[in-house]
Amino acid sequence: MHQALCVEQVFHALLVRERHRKHEAIVGVADLRAALLKRPERFLFNLTEKLMIYALGRGVEYYDMPYVRAILKESSKTDYRFSSLVLGIIKSPTFQRRRSES
Repeated sequence: MHQALCVEQVFHALLVRERHRKHEAIVGVADLRAALLKRPERFLFNLTEKLMIYALGRGVEYYDMPYVRAILKESSKTDYRFSSLVLGIIKSPTFQRRRSES
């Protein structure tokens, strides 16, 4: 029950954000899917950026953007498989140079 509530909250936040951005009404999962498929590169860039934020434990800065773009370029060879995005992040110099808080 708790998990369904979280998914519903995320879905609602996406709907509100997209409605404000494009002044279009998105109603339901089918409309959300269609909106995401209109600009898949935007979705993939944001997904990679958010994964990088999680992996680094900090925000992504302007100097990280070339690595995000390189990860996407490399992942395109495997049709943007999730595993290739994760491996790209792990192999990135930014991730390799990170310091743990100890």
